Amino acid sequence: VTLLDGMANKEVATATVVGGNFELKTTLASTGVYVVSFKGTKTQIPLFVGNDKLIMDGDVNAPKEIVYQGSPSQDLYQFYMKKLDPLMSAYFGSLGAAQAEKEATKKDSIGKQAELQSQSIIAEYVSTSKLNNQSPVTTFFLFQMANIFPAVKETLTDYYAALEGDAKKGTFADA
Repeated sequence: VTLLDGMANKEVATATVVGGNFELKTTLASTGVYVVSFKGTKTQIPLFVGNDKLIMDGDVNAPKEIVYQGSPSQDLYQFYMKKLDPLMSAYFGSLGAAQAEKEATKKDSIGKQAELQSQSIIAEYVSTSKLNNQSPVTTFFLFQMANIFPAVKETLTDYYAALEGDAKKGTFADA
């Protein structure tokens, strides 16, 4: 099992699985995105952790069903993902459909649908971020939103100004 720094794609810890269990030990420079990967599988599990004692319980072959305990950052990361992932999937589906559509009226209609979906995603981020404006997880999602949506990128300083404390420290705050 390997723990990778998700931004630098650098190995930060390794362990051997014994009897279905493993323990990765390391000291992380900051709370951020890390990825657990398993030799012999394509499974990669994204985590948002710092120097927490995170317990993962589940099956590597069913990563969406893994239960996490011990990391408030991972809990918040999963909360954001649960809210944003279905909206993002629909949005990217609409973008793909608009790109593939040849007929101008249909293409325009799908484009308008994608625009409404993007507004819904941004609104969901804003409402969640207001409740969690001191978490680096919120800064990570702001970083993601700014890379996807021009409307967020154009007013990034306003979004950043709403952050406080640890949300203004670390990799994503500097990005």
